[in-house]
Amino acid sequence: MHCKHHQRKRDDPFRRDVGQALPPRRHRIVSAHSRSAHTPKLGETPQEREERRREGLAWELETGAVHAVVQAYRQARDRGESELTAFNAAADAALASGRPLDKINDTARVLIGWAVKAKRN
Repeated sequence: MHCKHHQRKRDDPFRRDVGQALPPRRHRIVSAHSRSAHTPKLGETPQEREERRREGLAWELETGAVHAVVQAYRQARDRGESELTAFNAAADAALASGRPLDKINDTARVLIGWAVKAKRN
């Protein structure tokens, strides 16, 4: 007589002997075409990016805060700080200049990019 654990192995519905066929699939395979209609949007569109850039520059012209933001970034980089630390310093300067909290990262990114491009030209 076999012991209980051998009996369980024989009765296990998920046990498969070598050479035995796999059970049929129980889920529907979705084609790439039908899946793309339900795929969430990742990232922003070029139009959204341009609108964010224009809005950040308009705020800078209105407040004159570009100097403080860019200066905070450049001073941190001149001290040998990392790109991230310098960016955070610029974002802090944007916040101190009155930029809403939900827009400081975008504003700092836009103003730093604008200043770098202006310096190259």
